[in-house]
Amino acid sequence: MLASHLGIITMIPIVLTVLHFVHRVPLGRIWSVSEGPRWRYLLACLLISVGVFAGYVGTLPLRGQPLHWQPQPGLLPFLLVILLLTPFQALAEEVLFRGYLLQGLGALFRSPWPAVLGSALLFALFHGAQNPQLFLSRLAFGLLAGWLVVRTGGLEAGIAAHVINNLFAFLLAGLTSTIAQVRQVTEVGWAQAFSDVITFAIVAVLTSVVAARMRVPDCVDEPS
Repeated sequence: MLASHLGIITMIPIVLTVLHFVHRVPLGRIWSVSEGPRWRYLLACLLISVGVFAGYVGTLPLRGQPLHWQPQPGLLPFLLVILLLTPFQALAEEVLFRGYLLQGLGALFRSPWPAVLGSALLFALFHGAQNPQLFLSRLAFGLLAGWLVVRTGGLEAGIAAHVINNLFAFLLAGLTSTIAQVRQVTEVGWAQAFSDVITFAIVAVLTSVVAARMRVPDCVDEPS
């Protein structure tokens, strides 16, 4: 897990290096149209994501998936890796797929939607072997995260949803089964995939509404 997380995290400096030395664009442009993270909006998105995913976990017993609290042996080292590195692992994937690739593909089309679809497909394929239901769940997350980039002008909402989703998944696995099991998942049922997509969609709608309320800029101001 440690090696996997560190390998993915290296995508952040790689993307930033390519932006600076190859494309010669401001590094802040990878985060948002404001050329940097919008911290207040990011915090709001994190709070929304925590609330939605907590509700998702809390309703698992009502959906026939009771939780049996049985922490895996040697949990503490895994907890340290999860808490310290998982946020950066999720951040790295957003920087690559919704930052670099979405912007790069977007430059090839007049509409942003081919880039949203293309980056979402690559994101889903990036996760390796998976059954159609799991692939569609990941594709849906990629599409919603890409839509949020277009809608809000930045990565904050997608980063928040991705970070909190991964934290909840790993922490729940460590407390009820083993983290290795969740990392080895290649199949889910239609009900699981549907509930995951609904959860992602709720986060997307709420963070989009908050972006509008906070008047977060969604495009680059044209020079006068």
